[in-house]
Amino acid sequence: MFHVYVIATGELISSTSIEPIGLDASMGYQSYIDGYEHGKIWNAGTLDFDLVPNRVISKTIFINRFSQAELKEMFGFKIGADYTLTQQKNISSFMRFLDFLDDIDLDNTMIQNGVNYLETIGILQAGGAALVLADG
Repeated sequence: MFHVYVIATGELISSTSIEPIGLDASMGYQSYIDGYEHGKIWNAGTLDFDLVPNRVISKTIFINRFSQAELKEMFGFKIGADYTLTQQKNISSFMRFLDFLDDIDLDNTMIQNGVNYLETIGILQAGGAALVLADG
């Protein structure tokens, strides 16, 4: 792959499999070739691609990020008059989705939406979703 970036800022302009023609440093741009692989992100500071951090954790670690009270509500031991039927179904659907997973990818949109939903309906306190989805 050929990559073109702004010399002054390091901002990546384009990536292509075709060599840029008529491009030189006097124009303020630089081109370079590397063995770019999927799963890397451009680092303007080093002018190279870095690996994307792996944010996959075990299901046990994920579940341990919730308090006992939150888990009771998520697993349905406290669900009742506090939640509408639609909310109960959504919680149940999210929990079933988690059952099918071996590991939890914190960057997975469905995981993020599910955890944010738990905060929206009050199972998690304000800011709780960010803590559950945080690195480490």
